[in-house]
Amino acid sequence: MLLGGEAVKQRGSGVRALQRQIGYLPQGFQFANNWTVKEFVSYCAWLKCVPSSQMVNAVNDALERVRMLELAYRKMGALSGGMLRRAGLAQAIVHKPELLLLDEPAAGLDPEQRIVLRELITELAREKTVLTSTHLIDEAIDYSDRIILLANGKLKFHDSAREFQNLAQSFTEHNQLSRVEQAYLALQK
Repeated sequence: MLLGGEAVKQRGSGVRALQRQIGYLPQGFQFANNWTVKEFVSYCAWLKCVPSSQMVNAVNDALERVRMLELAYRKMGALSGGMLRRAGLAQAIVHKPELLLLDEPAAGLDPEQRIVLRELITELAREKTVLTSTHLIDEAIDYSDRIILLANGKLKFHDSAREFQNLAQSFTEHNQLSRVEQAYLALQK
């Protein structure tokens, strides 16, 4: 189990208590186009059992963390891809989980939006465990302490980002590859 026993005791026990300790940003998520960002995050907070007495503060805090407080009343359907990812991240953290699971958080983002997202993930990782699933290995190295590589359902690597880069081998047929890409190919053999 990824969560320590103390965290489980603090928030109760059982599956529901465990769910309250996890924030999840799926690669694709559903939302009502006509809802505002604030309505979307508020609804998600309600689903995650945030007490009504704490709802307004929890939603505002989450929106502020992802730099979207000024966009709280914009319609979800009018958001860019980067703004949607940030709204998705706000719903994942609105209940202050201990563990964040992010599935392809940078999917479809332009380079500037990926920088903002990487900064947010790095900031969040200072206070909670963040597990990111991504195919953008060059980028993951920039904000990860540890790398876990799965291939065909099998664990291929589990160590520090530095050790991952140290696996890079010289591929004469792929000399244009980065060290991270070379390390990835080395693990596939």
